Amino acid sequence: MAWYLAKSIEIYKYAEDETKYPCLFDENIYLIEAATLREAKLSAAAFAKEKAAVWTSPRYIGGAECRIVAAGFRAIEMLESAAIETNCVLSRTLYQPIEQGEISLFVEQCKAIKVIYFGQDDRFRLERKSNLFKPSNFCSVGNFEEPWWHAAHLVYSLTSKDSKALILEELVVLETLSDDWREAEALGAACYGTGSLASFDGVSYEVHFEGIRQVNLIPDATVGIALKDFAEISYSKFEIGSSQELEQLLTNKDCLVDLLPASVSNLQL
Repeated sequence: MAWYLAKSIEIYKYAEDETKYPCLFDENIYLIEAATLREAKLSAAAFAKEKAAVWTSPRYIGGAECRIVAAGFRAIEMLESAAIETNCVLSRTLYQPIEQGEISLFVEQCKAIKVIYFGQDDRFRLERKSNLFKPSNFCSVGNFEEPWWHAAHLVYSLTSKDSKALILEELVVLETLSDDWREAEALGAACYGTGSLASFDGVSYEVHFEGIRQVNLIPDATVGIALKDFAEISYSKFEIGSSQELEQLLTNKDCLVDLLPASVSNLQL
């Protein structure tokens, strides 16, 4: 058996017109334990369909009634590590902001930003020069009696004199006693030392830590026990402008989306 990471796409369809765009979608990230990639895909599809069927009550976006449907998957990939431990990187996502000055907004989450969401493929390479980070105990006095699993979104800027800057987002799991962000910030700042490089489409980039986009408790993980099958790790919210862009998204190709803050004020559940 191996661990797989699924990025499922769940769309908010308008009740009066399911073809209406732009529309919101959630990218939910969860773990699957399976013997093969095919088994992981089948299990993920069945799980997403069952989950969407449970959401029978209407949702509202800007006063418009919507319903949630399980549209498909951005990617399902086998994890490099056979065991999931604290500080384990589960996934990496690459974006390019349309407005280069908006990289800081990716971390601050004060507004939506338009980005190219690159497909998960072999164009991206990352070389870690040094990793001096060791799990610390400075969170040993926290607001939990036992360690809980958290998911942290670490954000890095990739800069090059030959190309526009990119944004790298790493999803990392942490087992800590505290739900503050200090452990995640220490990990993000220390993971890539001076001289760490990345490459994308043949262009070389320098890696710089920018901050933490969000840290959230993993509710499906049991205290003191390792993460389990179908544990939902984290999520991101987006807006997409057309059915063509949605097709690009679901076929793991580059697509244009608006990345929304983790808390969307005009979505009332």
